[in-house]
Amino acid sequence: MDHRGGLDVQVLPGRGEVTSFRPALAPDLLRGKTAWITGGGTGLGRAMALRFAALGASVALSGRRLEPLEAVAGEIVEAGPVDGTPDGAKVLDLYYLA
Repeated sequence: MDHRGGLDVQVLPGRGEVTSFRPALAPDLLRGKTAWITGGGTGLGRAMALRFAALGASVALSGRRLEPLEAVAGEIVEAGPVDGTPDGAKVLDLYYLA
């Protein structure tokens, strides 16, 4: 482990490649905030919903198909509470266009 710029960085010997790092964002950065994610069932929307929830935000998901939204909501709930947040992230609602 190397400590560069306050980060714990692991470098492969002789190659200079970074293989891991400590995230710069605090786990409870978005605690008490709400994010409405459009297209939250797939792709970038899914990734943002999962990351915002991991940072403590409550999320509302919207998209064209209910099944992917339910799957992402399940992933968020399954992940459980975020460190430092007693209730964890919440999925506030699912909205879809039929």
